Formats: sequence, structure tokens, C-alpha cells
Amino acid sequence: MKNATKILFIQLIIYISSVAMTFESGEISGTWTTYDSPYYITDSVYIPGNDSLVIEPGCSIIFLGNYKFIVDSNAVLKAIGTEADSIYFTSMDTSVGHHGMRFIYPAAGCTLEYCRIEFGKASGDSFWDSYGGGIFLFFGNLVINHCLITHNEANAEGGGIYSLSSNLTLLNSEICNNKTIMFSHITGAGGGLFINDYYENYSEIYGNYFHNNYSEVGGGIVCSGANVEICKNRFINNYALLEHTEGFGGAIYILDSNPIVDGNVIAYNYASCGAGIGILSVNYSSSLFFNNLIYNNEADSCGGGLWISCECCSSIIMNNTINHNSAVTGGGIYAEGGRDIIIINTVFSDNEAQYGSEIYVGSNMWSPFNIFLSHNNIDSALCYAELSSCLFVWAYGNFTSIPVFSDSLLHLDDISPCIDAGACSVYVSFWDSTIYAPSYDIDSFPRPYGDNWDVGAYEWHEGNIDRNYKPPSKSFIFACPNPFNSSCVIFVETQNLASPIDIAIYDLRGNVIYELSPLSSNSFLPEEKGESFPLLGERETQRVRGQFTWTPDKSIASGIYLVRATTQDGHTITKRIVYLK
Repeated sequence: MKNATKILFIQLIIYISSVAMTFESGEISGTWTTYDSPYYITDSVYIPGNDSLVIEPGCSIIFLGNYKFIVDSNAVLKAIGTEADSIYFTSMDTSVGHHGMRFIYPAAGCTLEYCRIEFGKASGDSFWDSYGGGIFLFFGNLVINHCLITHNEANAEGGGIYSLSSNLTLLNSEICNNKTIMFSHITGAGGGLFINDYYENYSEIYGNYFHNNYSEVGGGIVCSGANVEICKNRFINNYALLEHTEGFGGAIYILDSNPIVDGNVIAYNYASCGAGIGILSVNYSSSLFFNNLIYNNEADSCGGGLWISCECCSSIIMNNTINHNSAVTGGGIYAEGGRDIIIINTVFSDNEAQYGSEIYVGSNMWSPFNIFLSHNNIDSALCYAELSSCLFVWAYGNFTSIPVFSDSLLHLDDISPCIDAGACSVYVSFWDSTIYAPSYDIDSFPRPYGDNWDVGAYEWHEGNIDRNYKPPSKSFIFACPNPFNSSCVIFVETQNLASPIDIAIYDLRGNVIYELSPLSSNSFLPEEKGESFPLLGERETQRVRGQFTWTPDKSIASGIYLVRATTQDGHTITKRIVYLK
């Protein structure tokens, strides 16, 4: 019996010694390997300035307390997993959590790819401690691709991610079950993500899934003073609720920002005001909304689909489908403020409210403004202005009809009156400008398919089509630096070696500022491996890139401009650039 016990004890010692465990605290650098994983964090760790850390696929980083993972000034972290072998950042005690990944003046090149970041808890009395539950980014660049950010929380802002004065690129990731809470009279904001900027940087939020995030303001995302593209994302079941007052922006809350919101699905979100999207602006800014599905959102006060309160913000809403949203006032849109709203090629249907089922204009706190409508499927009898200081401008092409969808995703049926009922461009008289409709739909299919643009987020196509298909000549535009103050290098990346590309630069009112002779295949060079990030489900292919430099004339004012590239097969891509003299 004694011998059997001794043998069992020896086997146990051998087993324990064969299981790798690494304990870390303080300064870290070099490479963390799968062989030495898991890594147990026994106190806060930091990558020192001018140093780096690489974390291999399959590593697990387990925090034994509420400790920070700091990427210090001019340091680099590359945590790059694979689809089959993710990297985990988690906590031994999920009720205590860890204190998040803190990027503070990091060097360029920091990347999180195929990582799972969970159970971060940012709590404390200071800015440094109470913002960014999962990730805190301060004055730097960070790429987050194919990551899961879940069950994180912050006492103030950015339950999942907080970004201040940074260039954040968030791609193909899932942001879910994150939250902020009110602390010391600071309203929690940005349950999933908070981008805070001063119009000096640029962030891209592309192809992500935001769901079941919670905050008092901006359940999914808050953008404050930000230049940001929010494209091809899904926002489902996000909540903005405040115990003693109104919560704003169930999915997205935009404050004094310049966003392009394009090709998103925004559904089943909840807030007091702006269950889908809330916009507040007291400084000059502009918001562009193209090709979005905004449906089944519920506000218990105003603005089931959108709530817009802008003293100095103009909004352009084109080719959206705003369906079955509900509120007490303004089931589709609630608007108040002193800047014009342009609505073109948009479907309003089955929105519900006691007052203004489609559009309701509340008390105007600022100067008179116009709501311009052209080529929309909308019932004017369901639009209401509280005061005469707002003028509905019913331009040509509006109609009232049942849109006839073919499925629950709101694709147009082949008998829909919305087919060919839109416009490729519309002249807005009080702006003395022509506004151009997008040349693609929510699924990146080219517009128009028939004789004219369709109304709504989808372009109808005859027969059965694969909506997961992406055009073979899919292209991208990059700009560096962006924002810029003298000149900007604009790169056009494509898979098509043969087709020349037409380039034009527009202001936000559709005026052509600059045109370039077509970039031919001679202008393109094969791209070095690893420069681009293929989208989810996209195969790796050899891509090519052309470039040109734009130096604005001295007469060109500071502002936001759109670079539009059109290939020979009609595929059009647009990139926003910011010029600051």
C-alpha cells in the first residue's frame, strides 16, 4: 500500500512539473509562447518604453486580481492569434476582474487579432482608473481585428473600449455584454465603445457585431468630437437607460462628431431618446447616413429610429430603410435644432408613435431650419412640426405606398413600388448644391440595377442572388496622414490589375473640388504581404495599390472632403479625409 501511494505521489509530481505555468508582474517584454502558457498575472504588468512584446497564438493570460496590462509610451504589443487558436485575456475571479489593457502613448504597430478580452473592470476615482473596462487607448494607434470583447465594465466611459485622441481601427469583431455604470455623478457612456477626440484623428469601425451592451448614454457606441466611419456593422439589442432621467442613443450616440454611418443593421435597440441613433450637436459638424436598416427599435420617449438635436449639425439621410420603430413622439425620426436635415431615397414604413409616426419636429430651441424630402416612401400626414419655425420642404418624387418587402430582412419584393423610384442625385435649392446618392447598396451591390435608383437600403435584383457575394474588383481607399494640413497621400487598393480608376474629391454638398486623370494599371504595384486586413470570409489574394498626392489649393477651406474612386466595372468606393489648415 505504501509503495502504491509513493508511486502515485511521484506520478503527480511528474504531471505538475510537465504542466507549464508562468507567473508575471512588473516589467515584461520579448515573446510569450504557447509552451509557457498560461501566464498568471500576479500584479500590474507593463511593456516599458521603446520595447515590445509578442504573444503567440493559443496563449492564455489569466489575471489573479484587478491588475493592469500597460503598454507604455512608445512600446509595442502584438497579440496575434489565429481563428483556430485565439489568445485569451481573462480573470481567475470574474467578480474582481482585471483592470484592462491600457495603451498609453503606444508606438505604431500595436495589434490585437483573434483575441478574447473579458471580465475587465475599470473602477476608481481617477480618469486613468475608471475609463475603458476592456481596452483603454490614449493618444496612439491600435488595430483590433477578429476579436471578442465581452463582459467588461467601466465606472465612467467605454465599458468595452475607450479611445481618446487616437486612431482606432476596429474590424470584424464582436462587442457584447459590456456596460458602464454611473459613478460619483459621472454618467456612464459608451457601453461597447467610446471614441473621444478633438477632430484631430480618424477611427474606422467596420464589420463588427455590437449586441447586448448597456450604458446610460450610447449603449453600443458613443462618438464625441470624432471623425469616424461606422460601416457594415450590426447593432442588436443594445440599451441606453438612465435611472433618473433620459438615456440617449440605444445603438449609437453621436456628440459634435463627423460620422459616416453606412451599411449598418440597427435593430431591437432601446433608449428613452434615439433608440437606434441619437445625435446632439452644439458645434459645427455633419452626419452622413447611407444604406442603413433601422428597424424594430423602441424609445419610451422620442425618436424610435433617430433622435436629432442639432444647433450646428447638418444631417444627410439617403437610401435608408426606417421600419417599425416606436416612440411616444417621432416613431421614425424626432428632430429639433437649427440645422437642415436632408432626406432622400428613404423608406418610412410601419413606424408607430402617438404623435408624428414618421417624423416629429419638437420645440425649436435655436434658429429655424428645413427638413428637405425627395424621392422617399413616406406619408406626409404622419409628419408633424410643433412650431412653424421648422419647414417641411416636400420636393419632387415623394410617394405614399406599402413598400412590399419580400422577407424579414426588408429586401424589396419584385412588385415593390420602391423599385426605380429613387434618384441618382437631387438638387437642394437652399444649399444651392446637388446631393448624390450612393452607388452601392447595403450589401455593396452596385446601384442602379434597373433604370433608376431604388428607394431604401437594398437595391432590388432580378432572380435569386447570393447576398454574401462580394464584387471581385472590391477596392479600398487609404489616406495618410488623415487629418492633414498641407498634403495627403491617397492610396487606392484593388484586386483588378487592368481597370483604370477615376478619382474625384468632393465637398459634403457634392461639389467637385478636384479631379484626377484615371489611375491606370501602370500606377499599381503588388502589395507586400501583410499590409492589408482581409474582411471576414474573404480569401487572401494578391492585391495591388496605386497612389497620388493631393495638395489643396490655398482657396480650399478646412473641412471634411470625400475621395471617390470609380472602377471601370462601376464599383465605387468613398473615403472621408479631413483637411485642417
